Amino acid sequence: MMREKTLGWWVAAAGTVLAFSSVILAQAGGQAPIYLDPKRPLEERIDDLMSRMTLKEKVGQLNLPCVYVRELGTDIASKTEACKKFTAGTYTQEIGPACGFFTLANEILHEGARQQAEYFNELQKIALTQTRLKIPVMEDEEGTHGAMFPGGTVFPEGLAVGSSFDMDLVKAIYAAAAAEARAVGIHMLSTLVMEVDRDPRLGRNEEAYTEDPYLYMRIGESIVRATQGSDISAPDKVIAVLTDFPTQSEPSSGLERGAIEVSDRSLRENFMPPWIGAITKAGGLGVMAGYPEVEDVPAHASVKWMNDVLRQEIGFKGVVESKAAASPPCSTSTSFPPKSKLDCWA
Repeated sequence: MMREKTLGWWVAAAGTVLAFSSVILAQAGGQAPIYLDPKRPLEERIDDLMSRMTLKEKVGQLNLPCVYVRELGTDIASKTEACKKFTAGTYTQEIGPACGFFTLANEILHEGARQQAEYFNELQKIALTQTRLKIPVMEDEEGTHGAMFPGGTVFPEGLAVGSSFDMDLVKAIYAAAAAEARAVGIHMLSTLVMEVDRDPRLGRNEEAYTEDPYLYMRIGESIVRATQGSDISAPDKVIAVLTDFPTQSEPSSGLERGAIEVSDRSLRENFMPPWIGAITKAGGLGVMAGYPEVEDVPAHASVKWMNDVLRQEIGFKGVVESKAAASPPCSTSTSFPPKSKLDCWA
């Protein structure tokens, strides 16, 4: 059931392609490819789309650039144009069109909901009419204490929400955040922190909700149910992107990005309950990998934690995003030119 639900979301996100494609195909007298045919099985459509993609297009679809990076420009005007070019796949010849953008509304769309909706619609039109495969873009914004872009409602930070012990309140907050995000064309809310507070020296403790594993499990479950609902394709729901797996809340020396040196037993007993509540119980579809090394392996490269535990044990079926600038420690070189060295979200 979860497999069907997850695949259904990705294909639903591409649903707006059909209207554009039907017109194009009618004019050309052609026949719709399998991946654009809603009557075909989901697995068949996905396999067909993947078989048509070039390597550059696949790499492009693994990129969800942070709009606050300087590589996209140093002012609003330059970033606005860069996002259009990246959507069309013309920003660089090294990779294909991007899969979407992170923090776009918060960075460059400051005039409110109308401007945000119109610009996101413009990007979708570019993706559907100016790219070879017509894959829609997915927009991702932070949602730590509400939809974090101009015009979004500002709710209390995590510790205040957790201190309420009120799951109905938690659901109301994140249902509102999801509705506000989806209304302007955003599909994902990130930075929904599932890290149990442990070390008071860590500078981002305010983003988390509690130090208690069981309470956190209940909060995680409530956040996902409110954000995604029972039907992720509903007009007021978005994907909940949970962060940071497996944890970064008890790092060495209390510094962000410091290595996690707790035992396997402690990780499972104290740090996994929020993830179990949000994913196993509620079906969360987004996860962001953490900065730290865990058991001497960067979390992004850990087969044990990102595959064996997250997917096989906890049952995650969704998409994993990389943490901003966290991929370089996993490699020693890159084949991309400086212009395209953007934060990649895989």
